[in-house]
Amino acid sequence: MFNQNKKKLDSRVRFQNRQFQNRLDQQRKYTRGKKTFPQTDWEIFLSKIGLASKKAKITVALILAFLVYIVYIPNFLYIKTVQINGITPPKRGEIQKVAESYLNKKLPLPQKNLGLLSTEKLKNYLLKNNQSILKIEKITKVFPNNLIINITPRQDSFIIESKNGYFAISNDGLISKTLSGELTATSTLPNELILIKLAGDETLFVGQQAFAPDSANSLKTFYSQAQESIKSTVDYFEMSSLEESDIVARSNGKFNVLFNLKIDSEELGQRLKLLFSQFTDQELYNLEYVDVRFEDRGYVCHKYQPCVKDIQLLNNEATGTPENLQENLNN
Repeated sequence: MFNQNKKKLDSRVRFQNRQFQNRLDQQRKYTRGKKTFPQTDWEIFLSKIGLASKKAKITVALILAFLVYIVYIPNFLYIKTVQINGITPPKRGEIQKVAESYLNKKLPLPQKNLGLLSTEKLKNYLLKNNQSILKIEKITKVFPNNLIINITPRQDSFIIESKNGYFAISNDGLISKTLSGELTATSTLPNELILIKLAGDETLFVGQQAFAPDSANSLKTFYSQAQESIKSTVDYFEMSSLEESDIVARSNGKFNVLFNLKIDSEELGQRLKLLFSQFTDQELYNLEYVDVRFEDRGYVCHKYQPCVKDIQLLNNEATGTPENLQENLNN
């Protein structure tokens, strides 16, 4: 309605306007810029990956520079502290040095960078280079720059008395050190270690695997539960050879228990507990040996019986013949 009252501008006047004429001349003279195409192989390659423009090249260069900084130049992701849990201070320091030696290794990807660290490779390196470690429970990355390593230490649990000296055995059956010199100075065995007497003449050496870890665990279990299962403590164990799995427990009650290290320790404990629960005090006093090396079967021999002189405690003939055994208990 208001537009109808406006006076329209005469088109002849508008076309004669100088500014309009200038714009019109510019449009008449306009030419489209000539597009240049990549000529060299390098330019063609950059064009294909979207880096033909200077802006794209600068952006990618900045990203690459940032990645180089994050990966190779010490920054906020580089490990500052390594915390070792589960072991006493002297050994803790040794393990920490081994861990740091791995972190400082010159590898394609710096392992001291917490984000790039391979916990599996670090675990294998520690187990290979430090015998104080029995097992690595967990390696935890705490960003931005802390590392926590939880371990189960390898500890001496046994002493082997052999013809060529005394040797300490760890809780996984590994010979950790020789004790001959120490025992000469003290003339006593460490009370906290379990004694195993080896009847054979085989040569032992540090680093040798004397027992499988499961066998070492069975011995420890038997020793710790002896009072409950056989109503007596164990003075020491005796073996003919480390290659044999049969073993004799010499009890403080002056009787022997023959068993096999391959039998499950929990099952063995239950069988012995059931067997010894049937003995009176007098029968226990007169007991010479109990043989539970065989599954679902227990052989018992009392003092002054023929089975005593026939027994060969350290080989497979230990049970004698059935007629020489006083009792043959089928469990």
